Formats: sequence, structure tokens, C-alpha cells
Amino acid sequence: MCIRDSASASAATLSLWNAVQTNQRAERALRALLTFEGAHRRVLCHGDLRQSNVIIGRARVGFVDLELGGLGDPARDLGMWLAEDLGFWLVPRDRREAMTLAQLRARLGAFMRAWEAEALALALPGRAGARPRAMAWAAEALLRRVYTATFHDGHFSEREAHLTASALELLEHPVKWARHFLGPR
Repeated sequence: MCIRDSASASAATLSLWNAVQTNQRAERALRALLTFEGAHRRVLCHGDLRQSNVIIGRARVGFVDLELGGLGDPARDLGMWLAEDLGFWLVPRDRREAMTLAQLRARLGAFMRAWEAEALALALPGRAGARPRAMAWAAEALLRRVYTATFHDGHFSEREAHLTASALELLEHPVKWARHFLGPR
């Protein structure tokens, strides 16, 4: 964070940055993740992969909102997809988003197994260690979601604090949480 950036940041955004920067283990994990991606940009990635950016019709799949696409770690797109359901589970906005832990595990596990089967069939680079990296990228996506809320809404409420704490925990222990949410490998 640059000094000039912090001068224009809201108190809510500064609260988020403080939560991340005071957790040294999570900050190191986030830096390692970004360093890994910089060194392993091998796969075309969507950049904002979430359910609302996928269109299915006539037995075909299409993608929209591609302006963030580029070469990167395939686990980043996985993490973005996982973060959407994790966010709904952690802090559902309404009753329609609420799900049980068993439902969440079933959804995330099925998605991950399907991705792994396709990645194997396509000999996609970056498959090794994808589960914990995807969990770490999910944490990064959750932190970005909180940043967006603090930037646009100007508040760091209990909801944002819970998402931040959860994301930092995912960053600190991605192997543990990959097993917990995605099932055994």
C-alpha cells in the first residue's frame, strides 16, 4: 500500500488493510500466492470466474465478462468460483443463499472433482497442488469482495469483519481447509 493510497482510503478500507497486514502469516501466504502466479503464468484464465459469468444453453457453455482474462494460475479461477459459494455460506444475504455445511461440501467437492477430471483429460499445466492453491485464491477473492464493499459502501461491518477473518484463516491454512471443504483427494 502506498502512502498516497492510504491518505484517500476510507476508514473502512483502512480497517480491512490493517486486518490483513497485522496477520503476518496470512500476508506472507498472499504474497507467496501472487509470486507463484507471476512465475507460473501458463494457462488462459477468465479472471472473474463466477456463476453469473457462465452461460449454459443448448448443451454449450459460454463465458461473459472477459476483460480480466489473461495468462495465470488455473487455481485462481477455481478459487474465484469457490469463493462465491463460500461467501454465500459464511454470510448469506438472504434465505435463498443459505446452505448447510453438507450442501456446501457437496457443491464444492463436485465442482473440484469435475475440474480435476477435465484438467487431467486436457493435460492442463498447474494441476499439482491445485486444491490448496484454489482455497488460497478463494481467500484472496473474499478479501477483494470485502475491499469492494468497504470502498463503495464505506463501512467495515460485522459481515465484512467475518469474511475477512475467514479469508485470513483460509490463507493461513489452505491445505486444512481444502480437505475440509473439498473432501479427500
